[in-house]
Amino acid sequence: MIWPCVPPGQYRVCEPPASAGFPRRARIPAKASYGNPRVPGGGARVGSSLLTVQCILRLMQKSSPPPLLPLLRSRLQAEILTLVLLGPGQEWSLTGLAARTGAAVSSVQREITRAEQAGVVSSRRLGNVRLVKAADSPLTAPLTELLLRSFGPRQVLAEELEGVEGIERAYLFGSWAARYAGEAGRPPADLDVLVIGAPDRDELDEAAQRAAGRLAREVNVTIRSPTWWREGTDGFRTDVIRRPLVPLFSDEGAV
Repeated sequence: MIWPCVPPGQYRVCEPPASAGFPRRARIPAKASYGNPRVPGGGARVGSSLLTVQCILRLMQKSSPPPLLPLLRSRLQAEILTLVLLGPGQEWSLTGLAARTGAAVSSVQREITRAEQAGVVSSRRLGNVRLVKAADSPLTAPLTELLLRSFGPRQVLAEELEGVEGIERAYLFGSWAARYAGEAGRPPADLDVLVIGAPDRDELDEAAQRAAGRLAREVNVTIRSPTWWREGTDGFRTDVIRRPLVPLFSDEGAV
């Protein structure tokens, strides 16, 4: 997905278009930081899947790969495959995928055609609409797992945090957000989430642990108040806002 990182004021926010369809949120004084225990599992399976996925994607790879998953040819390809493969029972229209990714329908169509030729998605016609879903193929599972670990955090965290009351804003920051924005570097070992508002900490911790379990990756949550977000002057805020921020909900942006 081509969502530009723009500097509104001093913030660099990787902001989705209004049509992207991610969950919306609103509400609010809190301040605390805590991390969830590292969630083990799946590392060996991901490693053993790499050779298989390299073969799957050889047909589809051409341009500069996204840092989060260099096996893929572009972030648009990664976003489309993440949407389709992480919801295996769901059928998507090309216009629906275009709306969620903010891309042109023609670009989505090209990516879906490549993916179908590679055997990881299937499609059918319903009148004039082309419906796409994950293919029933032994090739699909390893690619789905890699997408879950690489591009899946934004989608998974949005789903898990959506029902937590008291969250005004939520962002992914740190290494994952930097890789998502296209900055080269080492693969992120964990996920850093900044929550602005006054959520129930037990409820938030449970949601973060569910996300960590699904992603098989540590999720570190930091809570700060809306006042800190607007007016804070400490070193942590300075460090956070000078690097890319990826909003979890579609109506968020920089203050």
